[in-house]
Amino acid sequence: MRKADEELVWQAIAGETEAFTALVDRYRCLAYGVALHYLHHVEDAKDIAQEAFIQAYLHLPELRDGACFSSWLRRLTLNLCADFLRRRGMRLLSLEGLPETTENRRQMGQSLPMRPYTEMPVERVTDRLMVRQALARLSEKTRLTVTLCYLGGYSHAEIARFLEIPVNTVRSRLQIAKRQLREEMTMLNDALSADKPDMQFTRKVVEEALRRGQEAMAAYRKGEAFAHYNEALAALENWTPDREQRQFRMDALWSRGVITEQMQRGHVDALVDLENALAIAVELGDKRSQADKRCALADAYYNSNNQALAPKYVENYRQALALYEEVGDGARQGDCLMALGMGTLWGDVPEGRKTIEEALARFEAASAYARSAQACAVLDLLKEVGEARFPRLNGFMAGSDILGIQGGAIRHRSNSVVVSYSWKDGPEGEGELPLKVQDVFAQLARMGTFLPENVAVGARWASSVESASLQPLTVLTTIQSFSERVVVPAGEFTSCLLTEQVTTESDQPDDAPEARKQVNQREYCGVRCAWYAPGVGLIQLQVRRDDGVEALIQLQHYEVTMESAGYLPIAVGNTWAYGWANTPPGYIAKEVYRITAFTGEAAYLEHYGFVDQPALPEP
Repeated sequence: MRKADEELVWQAIAGETEAFTALVDRYRCLAYGVALHYLHHVEDAKDIAQEAFIQAYLHLPELRDGACFSSWLRRLTLNLCADFLRRRGMRLLSLEGLPETTENRRQMGQSLPMRPYTEMPVERVTDRLMVRQALARLSEKTRLTVTLCYLGGYSHAEIARFLEIPVNTVRSRLQIAKRQLREEMTMLNDALSADKPDMQFTRKVVEEALRRGQEAMAAYRKGEAFAHYNEALAALENWTPDREQRQFRMDALWSRGVITEQMQRGHVDALVDLENALAIAVELGDKRSQADKRCALADAYYNSNNQALAPKYVENYRQALALYEEVGDGARQGDCLMALGMGTLWGDVPEGRKTIEEALARFEAASAYARSAQACAVLDLLKEVGEARFPRLNGFMAGSDILGIQGGAIRHRSNSVVVSYSWKDGPEGEGELPLKVQDVFAQLARMGTFLPENVAVGARWASSVESASLQPLTVLTTIQSFSERVVVPAGEFTSCLLTEQVTTESDQPDDAPEARKQVNQREYCGVRCAWYAPGVGLIQLQVRRDDGVEALIQLQHYEVTMESAGYLPIAVGNTWAYGWANTPPGYIAKEVYRITAFTGEAAYLEHYGFVDQPALPEP
């Protein structure tokens, strides 16, 4: 039984992709017909119709009356046509309230772009020109009605609802057209039907939705990206399954699952999407894709905190390792060994260390600098605290940072943590909270370019950065001074640079779970002041979070292998160790950063940190 538009709209808003697919299938020719009527060019009309459905999907919750979907879609299409023509110095005259005079018909005709028909048989070009000449003899309103009728075979009632006119008006216009174009009607039907949207239209909708989803993710607009991936999946329901359709479906499911996993760790919806994407990769026989998906799926199983799924973590990483060995990807082999080693550390530190050493060897052979830094961080952490003491730490972290170097400017490109503070048997009370302000360079990462080149006091710049929710955060950075004097445990420093970074939430609607928005407020939003000493680097970081927690992190000792006048000397072996000025009594808290590789354009840093209570007895 055919569902009403209103029911399909509500189902689509509720997340049922098949419902929106039904709406696309029902009205794609109508939207295309309106666009073709105004643009007179097949490919342009298809592009506009595609864009109309993309906009409809993104703004569907704003439609108050689902029964009005077709007329709403028409207005979206008209607006897009108007924008298209405006960009080309043309104009679109509205049908509403337009007297049907010879002069207005002439103006309408002049407003239509004449686009060349390229790569088309001469016979089809001739047919199209004859159809255009025939349609030009009709009034504007009759011409649009005829186009819709013969393009998609819609009923008179459907056209009336779409154009928001009485059914009798539709019948009258078609009768007038038949009397005027009696000889050309068969040709008109054939020509318009030949150009109506087909599977290529669906392909374009899918490709465009995936492209926009990737762009939105790159700009940290996760909610927008999620909507685009939903739209791609909805369009794919209208595509007869073949290898290409399954490939697109795998990519869309995978991307949607990754976003869900980022927002709600181990959520069942993320697991379902990731598992379905993996099943398609297996079906397609793509070993590399299977391996990639097994790794991320393994992490999702781990994040679910479901003990029944724990064996799947190890199983998927082992299977991924075997697949990467088959395709000869040494870096990804190291990733699998790294994950397996970290999993083993919790129960068998020596065995876990051996596996991580094997991972490091694979990374170094593949010149995987960031991954090598991660492995070094874990191994150096174990070396500093001791394998026997490691299980007793209150908290610890290990990972890597990548700094981009361009001229004299330094930008934080990425941060990766392979293990993080767990705070088992951890400290309680306000006095210990500053120790949870950690990962020094990641605190600065929200600035993007945190050390610009040749700027003056008062210079400032704003940027959008990734958040824990669906909308990006806004960061405003200001150069406060170049003449600071600072005393920290590593010594006294003068002529220091002081920057201030203020992070705030976006003013855009954010439908993320409340818990994710609280992460923004608790961990990211607030004020951060950083002091840099020439030839030394970052010597002090003051953090004042919006939740009231404050921390003062200071340089304890450093090693610079080459002299430099820069505010952050870049050379392999340069090392910085930081501690907390307000560390609670009885605790040791430390973070260490060391440059492990430098390519001229990027510096790779290992970093590790830990919180310990030395007074506690050894196990």
